[in-house]
Order: sequence, then C-alpha cells, then structure tokens
Amino acid sequence: MKTTSIATIDIGSNTIHLLVARVGEAQPLVHLDSHSIFTQLGVAVVRGGGLEPRYIARLRKALKEQIEQARSYKPSQILIGATAALRNAPTGKEIAESLGRQIGIPVHLISRRREAELGFLGVRHLLQDGVPHLVADIGGASTEISLCRGKKRLGSASLPVGSGILSLEIKQDPPAVLELARVAGSIAEALKEAPRPPSPPRSALITGGSVHHLSMMFPESVSVLSRNDLNKVLFRLLKRRAKKISKKTGIQMEKMPTLVPSALIIGAILYRYGLDQATLTLWGIREGMIRAYLSQGDGWWKG
Repeated sequence: MKTTSIATIDIGSNTIHLLVARVGEAQPLVHLDSHSIFTQLGVAVVRGGGLEPRYIARLRKALKEQIEQARSYKPSQILIGATAALRNAPTGKEIAESLGRQIGIPVHLISRRREAELGFLGVRHLLQDGVPHLVADIGGASTEISLCRGKKRLGSASLPVGSGILSLEIKQDPPAVLELARVAGSIAEALKEAPRPPSPPRSALITGGSVHHLSMMFPESVSVLSRNDLNKVLFRLLKRRAKKISKKTGIQMEKMPTLVPSALIIGAILYRYGLDQATLTLWGIREGMIRAYLSQGDGWWKG
C-alpha cells in the first residue's frame, strides 16, 4: 500500500477532535497531528432538548478550522463522524446532513453499536493475544465498554453516562459528598447494561479526553490509574476549588467539571469487573475510523 495520510474528525459530546495519521505498509498508523476544540455539545443537548442555532454555528466554525488544518497535510481522505451529542439531538440527522453540504464533506452519525466497534478497532493492536481484556472509552455523553479475548471482541455495550452529562449533577465547587453519591447512583444504574464476561478480564484499557486529564492530577502524568490513585484524585477534587487545581496542574478550567465523573466511572468499572487498575491510552475511536476505512472504504461508518 502506498504511504498516504488520512484525517479523521470526531464530533464528540465534550470536544471536536482532529487526528491526522500516516498509513503505509511498514508503519500502518503514525500520528502526525492532533487537535481538539472544547464545545460541550452533549451538555447543550441535555439542557436545551436539542442544539440551538448558536451551537450549530459554533460546530460549523470548528469543523471548518479543523478541515483547514487537516488539509495542510494533503490527506487522501477526511473522515467525519458524530457520536452521542448529535445522535441524541432530536434533529441530529438533519443537522449532520446540513453540515455535510456546507463543508463539502459527509458528516456521518455513528450508531451506539458502531461507536463501540470503532473504539475497539482503534486499540486492538495493543491487546495481548489470548488474554481477557476490558476496553472502555469514556466520552462526554456515553461510555463504551468492550470485552475481548486477545484481539477478538466478544461483546460490547454503549452506556448512557459520560463525563460531560454527569457534570451537570455537580453544582458546588468543590463538589459536595452527596453530589458524588448522586453521580455514583447514575453510573451504577447504567452499569446494569454492561456486558457480562465469559471469564473475568485480567486488564483494562481506558481512553477518553477527560481520562487523560485525570492523569495530569499527579506530579508526573501517569499511564496507569489504580483504585488507590482514583481515591487520591477524588480526595483532592473534593478538598480544593477547581481554579486552584487548574492553576497547579495546567488542566483547563472548562475541563475541570468532567474530572469527578470520569474518576467515578473508571472506579465503578474497575469494581464491576474485579480489577485493581486501568491502563490509559490515547488511541481510540479516531484511529478506529481510519482502520475501518482502510478495510471497508466509504462504508466505514456503517459497520
């Protein structure tokens, strides 16, 4: 296969994220550029029951910026997929079609099932053969969980909880303990839909933007989060105001509200599957979009 570059834009519930990668025979996927724009579309949908014109205009502007950035690499393809925010909006399909016409590139709505599949494809190469694994992608409005044996996916579920949506349940700064209890209750209810493993997973691989901001809570960013680490993070978030933590860690203020829900989701998943820790990865749905395109062509988003 001739070496080329492919760009993907993931319209998520917290952010719109661009990835440009080089693909070829020797190194199938090499990151060239990555950029995100924080939009909170998922929160806007929940609060307003849909996307107001100002949010659609903001989305269109962000897409045009990222397309322009992607084109500086002369990609052979630009793939655009939208997940829970547009999927949950009453007029999400019409918005996606209209945006596609305006920017000249199709905007595809990704189903819940396909979102889990693409997330798995993005991390599949990281999984050890023969070992039971859990893969989770914690987004702004949904959490995708896949159970695998080695590089084979056995079952998946898309749960209706995410760091952005759950942040709406936290009103105080620092959060009150009872607010955490309310968030934990929402997570516990959603986990009833989680897939049941044929055998207990021996490792967890977790991705998502807010997940990586959690790692920045430590003096040196970590690539593994244990239950004890999550307890430490939550203790700090309950003890100090967001502005102080943001200044000390470099985490942007606008992203601070997603940290508590992310920590609670990860902790609940670890307890649910009897695991002590989770490995964090930057790979996920955007890489999965590229791999799906390479194997399936223009129907990459359908499954």
